[in-house]
Amino acid sequence: MSTCNREGDSVWILASVRDTGIGVKHEDIESLFSDYFQIDVISNRRIEGTGLGLSITKKIAALMDGSISVSSEYGKGSVFTVKLKQKYVSDSVIGSEVVNSLKNFHFSAARRGEYSKLSRISLPYAHVLVVDDNITNLDVAKGLLRLYRIKTDCVQSGQQAIDFIRKEQIKYNAIFMDHMMPGMDGIEATRIIREEIGTEYAKNIPIIALTANAISGAREMFLANGFHDFIAKPIDSKELNEKLIEWLPPDKVEIRDIEPENADGEAVTEVSKEEEIERIIAGIRVIPDLNIEIGLSRFSGIKYMYAEAVEMFLKRLPNDLSNMTAYLKEGDTYRFAIEIHSLKSVLSTIGVMRLSETALRMENSAKNNDLEYCVRIFQGFRDQLQKLHEQLLAVIPIAEAAPGKAAGTREILDVHIEKALKAAEAFDSDGSIVSVKELLKYDFGDSDNQLLAAALGALESFDVDCAAGYLRRFR
Repeated sequence: MSTCNREGDSVWILASVRDTGIGVKHEDIESLFSDYFQIDVISNRRIEGTGLGLSITKKIAALMDGSISVSSEYGKGSVFTVKLKQKYVSDSVIGSEVVNSLKNFHFSAARRGEYSKLSRISLPYAHVLVVDDNITNLDVAKGLLRLYRIKTDCVQSGQQAIDFIRKEQIKYNAIFMDHMMPGMDGIEATRIIREEIGTEYAKNIPIIALTANAISGAREMFLANGFHDFIAKPIDSKELNEKLIEWLPPDKVEIRDIEPENADGEAVTEVSKEEEIERIIAGIRVIPDLNIEIGLSRFSGIKYMYAEAVEMFLKRLPNDLSNMTAYLKEGDTYRFAIEIHSLKSVLSTIGVMRLSETALRMENSAKNNDLEYCVRIFQGFRDQLQKLHEQLLAVIPIAEAAPGKAAGTREILDVHIEKALKAAEAFDSDGSIVSVKELLKYDFGDSDNQLLAAALGALESFDVDCAAGYLRRFR
């Protein structure tokens, strides 16, 4: 419920929220807005939180010359009332279009989209390493970095990153390191790079943390553990732009207009591709649980990149759900927390906000070893994701039957295998993917076709060594 009271050139907006919960005891009301205070801990033992929400709300209201109050009857519920002072503009009705935009978060998402449409620098001579155990997160990061013409290598563990830095086969200009990973997390991997490798290169290379838990004090924590900086996930285009300018060498920067590219490094200009992307975007737009404006804002409004991220989510979701189901069955809350942490970030990236919030609650419960809560919530969560998966498959079919292929010759095979191997051995997964995809247009027989498919799968999972092993079997 909300009301407005006019006072000169200002209006007081009063908004009240009524609940039918257990209420608040009279003696606890005084402490309700205190930092880190949680009332009736025994009755609320299943309720998550730090006890900061109401305290922060009170401070925000005070900064706006407002206030928040509560009236409650224990055992029956509470009424929270916020009073805010705003400048009076006119009595004009804002209209249904603006109302619907606000209700569906479209207005704020559109503002974020404008905010993130930046004049980008070009960094065609820079080379960075991205470390994340979740393939979809790697794809998103690589896609965003592709806008800057940056050469990007990806690995899925801290140990792989350590091996790359120790070998110095490539001297990267920066490392983007995921914070939470199974086995060795980003903090431990960074410590080993700084202290145990210990070369001047290892000590000084900029390492920027990627974290979906960007809480107060995160920056100080990362700086104290050997990082240069951090970026919150989902990655914001403006923030990424600022970090690249701040941490990559000035001699790698080139200022020029950039045409968007597709996954194969080709300019997106073909009418047929643009029409297909528009069809996909239109289909996604009508799915109730998916806020496409928020998703597009993550990619500066670049539709083909957003469509690629959704397609990768589709491909990976069945495996992710299978893993999480197995971890809960085994009672492994540690690995479940890591898996749901990654999925939470992916869901937020593509705009599935409600389920991303559910994933956050399960992540926090798993970290507290509350297996019972995770099991209870996960069933409904999985059902909703499977429904979303079916809806998206109707828009982006990822298992279409391949058309008939022309027979491939040994000459065609040799040329493209050589290109693919050279690219793979130079850690150029994109170049290798282009060559393997070219080969997959032809029919070389069941055995060779399966090897090519396996090589492509390994490359798309950023396992370049495995892919090179498949490709060498053609020699």
